[in-house]
Amino acid sequence: MGAVAIGDRVAAVVRAGYAEYCVTRADALIALPDSVDFLDASILPVQGITAYQILVEAGHLHPGDVVLVHAAAGAVGGLAVQLARLLRAKTVLGTAGNPDKLDHVRDLGADGANDYRQSDWSERVLEATHGKGPTLVLDSVGGAIAQTSLSVLAPFGRVVTYGAASGQPAQLDPTVVMQKNAVVAGYSRFGWQQRPDRIEAATLELIRAVQSGRLRLKAGQRFALEEAVRAHEALEQRRTIGPTVPTARVRAPTVDRPDRCSHGNAGREVLEPHL
Repeated sequence: MGAVAIGDRVAAVVRAGYAEYCVTRADALIALPDSVDFLDASILPVQGITAYQILVEAGHLHPGDVVLVHAAAGAVGGLAVQLARLLRAKTVLGTAGNPDKLDHVRDLGADGANDYRQSDWSERVLEATHGKGPTLVLDSVGGAIAQTSLSVLAPFGRVVTYGAASGQPAQLDPTVVMQKNAVVAGYSRFGWQQRPDRIEAATLELIRAVQSGRLRLKAGQRFALEEAVRAHEALEQRRTIGPTVPTARVRAPTVDRPDRCSHGNAGREVLEPHL
């Protein structure tokens, strides 16, 4: 993304990224400032850009919006809570699944956090918004949570669906969508690779926010690459808080032609994050 040179610190989105080495397109690279740690920077290409774009590109966030973020203790959700504040949302509410996660959501700056496993979570959302409901809902859970979110959505509100962690796609009654004059938008991070200009714009905004200290990038859990199964089990069992980052110790190849070396730490063992 932009001009990069041999030896520059970069991150990138790659498919089948559970490997010590990878090859990717030059225009998929994100140049990293020295102030951003590699492990924390591994959050930027997918979770960071997703959080920014579901708010800005898909959600059309406006200053003064009331935002409800589901799975707000997760990697994308936690970043979305912070970014919504930075983008001048009036109120930011989050949902999560246990007390520790709810504390984490509040620590990120949410005005309120509710346990979506409790039957009255939607009533609490209405109470927090003085009966008006959120104007923007970010939903990665799907299933019945999506329909309940739609029921409390403010008139002319927006719903962004970008996942189905419940195992079920979002269940949205089209009649309610019409009655509320609501807008429902989908989002796919890899689909946006077709718009590299917008990916670059999102990346620049994120890096500026990180460098200024306004956005906190911090890996929640780190697993050695050999422990990838454990990492997935932790995710599936919802035992994680914040981003989960697999790491690998690799030795970059030493080559006779430095201009052909794709790694800035040739011959030196480094700790690499993998998405």
